[in-house]
Amino acid sequence: MKVNPVFILISLAIAALAGYGFFSWNSGEAYQILIVIGAGIIIFVTLSGIIAIQSTDARGSLGNIRALSIVFFLIGVISNIIFSIISINAPAAYIVINGIIFLVYILIAYAISRALK
Repeated sequence: MKVNPVFILISLAIAALAGYGFFSWNSGEAYQILIVIGAGIIIFVTLSGIIAIQSTDARGSLGNIRALSIVFFLIGVISNIIFSIISINAPAAYIVINGIIFLVYILIAYAISRALK
């Protein structure tokens, strides 16, 4: 697998715009920057897995990683929308939940990429 740098930049731009959307949505909240950074990272990494990865071989790992990325992209966006709707009193719940989502995504993507090598 290889990564297309143009699509990485597009993923970064989309994540930055989505982060700005969460920034303006959570205007005045206590942990506004936390939600912006968390949403930006999750959206960037999963969107990069959807559009920026290209296959150098004919094996099926690319389709599996794209499907996984789509699922975790939706989970990450929904999670951030839920945390934007409810007011966060303590950042621990946000960090733990989104951290687990992110790390499970990385773990499964790594396992898929290693399984077919």
